Amino acid sequence: MNFNYDAIHGQKVTAFFGRNRRSGDDGKFSCEEVAICLPNSVATISVTANTDEIVLRLCEDITSLTSGKPGWAALSQFDEYVGAELGWCWMGKNYLGYEDTIVFSFAGVEPQIAICGVASFLWFYRMQRV
Repeated sequence: MNFNYDAIHGQKVTAFFGRNRRSGDDGKFSCEEVAICLPNSVATISVTANTDEIVLRLCEDITSLTSGKPGWAALSQFDEYVGAELGWCWMGKNYLGYEDTIVFSFAGVEPQIAICGVASFLWFYRMQRV
């Protein structure tokens, strides 16, 4: 993370975009990069090819992010979180010490989406308490 997360914590999500989305035979999808759009900035999540580590960055706006990078499309799978406040964020490490997972909340401290770096792509998981 190359910025203070407090700068975006609590902002309302306006959209989700994914770059180079691909779908598997099972209907599940993955992306090379994800953008969480906020009123005054965009949080991007990408994956490092060699280690599958998650990289979280902050950009000024979606236009500066997508300029010169084809393959961006809206991610309707997360429409239920549009309008919600960006809540807590957790970073997870695998047993080798690589930060390859990030978890987001859109309702306070209740985690809802996990994003994992797998095979140089981002895989998405919905979380629920059991």
